Amino acid sequence: MVRVEWRPTSDDIGFVIYNKMDDSMKIIWDETTFFDEGGRSHRLIHSGIGYEERNDSHPPTSIAARGNLEDFIHPAYYFQQEESCGRR
Repeated sequence: MVRVEWRPTSDDIGFVIYNKMDDSMKIIWDETTFFDEGGRSHRLIHSGIGYEERNDSHPPTSIAARGNLEDFIHPAYYFQQEESCGRR
């Protein structure tokens, strides 16, 4: 029904989801969870979500029938705002 390729990096976990069904599917981001080594659960963010929006509700992502989605996930708790160069 679905094939997932995981592409972890040092900063996040990239992935490609292949929808092998004849119907579209949705990722309900507000219901996704990451469990760390200590068993604690964390909300996830994905591409297009900025630091200020990390705790807001995120709309679902649709994947067309026989389509795919390339994205990444990152625990919102560990998401840090990047500082501008030259600022302290």
